[in-house]
Amino acid sequence: MRNPDPIHEYHRMANLFLDQQLNDDENQQVLHQAEKNPEFQRVLLDTQNFRELIKKNVVQRPQATSRLIDSIKAKISSSDQRG
Repeated sequence: MRNPDPIHEYHRMANLFLDQQLNDDENQQVLHQAEKNPEFQRVLLDTQNFRELIKKNVVQRPQATSRLIDSIKAKISSSDQRG
């Protein structure tokens, strides 16, 4: 089996770190690696920036009004009575 691509491994570790899936020791190892490895640091920062961009720019769907919900329920119950 070949060695995994380092960039793929950097992305995997960055995602685990940002998703808070690592224990304290592993978090420290990731931070230490980011300090000594500029390529990993770039991947970590790019991943974090991308996540922040998505969070800020995702369009929020409007909430359904109670009137719409009642209308849907009425249509469902009327189709149930017919069928």
